[in-house]
Amino acid sequence: MSTPRKPAKRVAKPSAAAASTARKSKPKKRHWVRGLVIIFVVLAALGVGAFALAVSFTDVPSPNEVSTSEATIVYWSDGSTELGRLGEATRRSVALADVPIDAQHAVLAAEDRSFYEHGGVSPLGIGRAVINNLKGGSTQGGSTITQQYAKNAYLTQDRTWSRKVKELLLAFKLETVVSKDQILEDYLNTIYFGRGAYGIEAASIAYFGTSVENLDVAQAAVLASVIKSPNGLAPEENLPALKARWAYVLDSMVEQGWITPQQRKTASFPDINTQKAGNRLGGQTGFLLQAVTDQLVTLGFDETEIQRGGLRITSTFEKGAQKAATAAVRKVGPDVNTEGLRIG
Repeated sequence: MSTPRKPAKRVAKPSAAAASTARKSKPKKRHWVRGLVIIFVVLAALGVGAFALAVSFTDVPSPNEVSTSEATIVYWSDGSTELGRLGEATRRSVALADVPIDAQHAVLAAEDRSFYEHGGVSPLGIGRAVINNLKGGSTQGGSTITQQYAKNAYLTQDRTWSRKVKELLLAFKLETVVSKDQILEDYLNTIYFGRGAYGIEAASIAYFGTSVENLDVAQAAVLASVIKSPNGLAPEENLPALKARWAYVLDSMVEQGWITPQQRKTASFPDINTQKAGNRLGGQTGFLLQAVTDQLVTLGFDETEIQRGGLRITSTFEKGAQKAATAAVRKVGPDVNTEGLRIG
């Protein structure tokens, strides 16, 4: 008995029109992708060209221009009567050849270990700054020595993205027209070290009473440490934090092979000169100016901006009220055990 066969399935063939449509859709898709790539490449090329043009027109300031930036003026609450100034300081310049190699390495260990390898800009630093700014934080900049120098060159009251762009352009320009050694020399001669000292030579005298050429490794590490926060790491204000930073700098120098583990082991924290009263803000005025400085730091201003950013600040301090308070204390103040007591 024969088994009935199942009818064979017919496979429908695409019509000529459908096949033609399929063939045409692939080239269209390829054209669309190719066009998108071309547009991207053109825009990228234009962006690079515009950036290169902007860099070429960026002026490179001399160290003198940077170091003579304006002092910050603080006014009483009336907005016109001057209370005092911040940033009137000692400035001294030296050649890089006069800075001991240990001192150079200490600064690099503290601020920019890969200074001689990178192109002047830290992508990671910029990324952190962008994230911080988007979160509503202060308008931060990069962290390389070149970027710090660029920032010092463009110190203004304008804390906006436009200033950050100028800093970035100058950092790139510096790396193309100035040698690494010259950038480091200019940086060391203009950076603020606290105690009213701009430049590593002035700082050496302010902290240790000697020229930079006489610094040993331990002393150099102290100066490199205070760059991060001259006020916050001032020895008379926060010695434990300064010692911790000092240890970090020396450990970093060992990691980089700039000093031996034995040198690190035998290094001891050096004696630091007591700051002269003439270099500190004293009396009532000094107290008020220090309060203004502390508030500016809280608001996100760094100490270099505060010291020579040319800021004009109207405080909430009323001159008449301060005078009345001083007079009242003098009237009813103690008349015994007053040695060292100063009113006003």
